[in-house]
Amino acid sequence: QQPMTPLLYASRASVQGLTGGIHSMPEVVAALLASGAIAGKAKSKEHSPLQDFLARGDFSSAALLIDAKADPRMDASGSNALHKLLGAAGLGQTEAASSLTRRLLASSEGPQLM
Repeated sequence: QQPMTPLLYASRASVQGLTGGIHSMPEVVAALLASGAIAGKAKSKEHSPLQDFLARGDFSSAALLIDAKADPRMDASGSNALHKLLGAAGLGQTEAASSLTRRLLASSEGPQLM
């Protein structure tokens, strides 16, 4: 089973439960990254924090992980970060989803996502 890293825990928690609503999730992610948390590679059996944030439409937190070089490649389900992003794009944040799609495709892993 995948170890529960601080970023993975944050990606699966609610901001209300995690901070009592005092901080936003992007603030939590930024603090974890500034403290040395590693954005990490996608695990073969589970989703990565990046995929978790994308799947729930938290594009701000996902952008921080992309900037920190999180691995956007496939998980065991065959989905990659681009699949998760496009699946969540219908949540009404089309401008943010479009911007994040461009960033993903421009990343060093971008060509492998197509």
